[in-house]
Amino acid sequence: MKKLILLFLICSSISCVGQEVKHTIGLIPFSVCVNKNFFYPQGINYHVQFNKNFIFAGTEGTIFNYLDGNRRTNFNNKLIPLLNESRLIYGREIVNKEKIRHVSQLKVQIGYHYFQHGTDHSYDYWHIDSIPNNGVKVISGFKTHSASLGIHWSTTRYKKEDVEKENPTARFSFELNSLLGLVINLKGYDDYVGEHISTPIKNTYKMNRIGMRFSFQYAYFLSNRVNLFLQYDCLVTPYIEYHANPKMYLIRGSESILPIFPSLKLGVNITI
Repeated sequence: MKKLILLFLICSSISCVGQEVKHTIGLIPFSVCVNKNFFYPQGINYHVQFNKNFIFAGTEGTIFNYLDGNRRTNFNNKLIPLLNESRLIYGREIVNKEKIRHVSQLKVQIGYHYFQHGTDHSYDYWHIDSIPNNGVKVISGFKTHSASLGIHWSTTRYKKEDVEKENPTARFSFELNSLLGLVINLKGYDDYVGEHISTPIKNTYKMNRIGMRFSFQYAYFLSNRVNLFLQYDCLVTPYIEYHANPKMYLIRGSESILPIFPSLKLGVNITI
């Protein structure tokens, strides 16, 4: 996924040669995400604007084991995937309204959405089958590939005396994307006493393909090139209709998959 994003950034930069281009890099040093456990992801994104078009590429995730709620006490870092969300988006402005103190824009966007998260290894309802030598086969995580289609609305405020609108003071933005799940891959391992071996898990479950991603951001401009932002996201990811094997677990009441991941983020945008 990281190689794909890097290739995408290089190609997008080359395609913009000769046009009026604005590059923005976004950094997210702190965020908190909730889904049965707490996660503390970090992120980086790149936004390039040329004429009425834009391209966005970004990735966010827990880069250390102790920041990921499902791997905080995990026995093997390689078996249970860390939380990660990555996006590639192309968009185009269709509405631009200017008033004395603000500019409002509406954009449509289409792209690719990737999401992965791990299961909590302490729950035995992820045990899906028994294997020889007193072992069990365990689901350790999910990787979802989806197509996305949505809208992005923003309102940028300026001082009254800023006639040319070159020095913004604040920006409110709202984004709503629908997701269509294309593929869900399952990650797993064979669990023996004192030994855990990574193994592929065949996905035989029915897939709920419809998802949604909502985002609201407030940005405060320190200068025309730098702004600090506070952002709220809520992701409803496509997921599988998983039913635990009743021969392998004890019912606790929390066996169902919860596909909702709300998060709050603090970050900075730097325009080059």
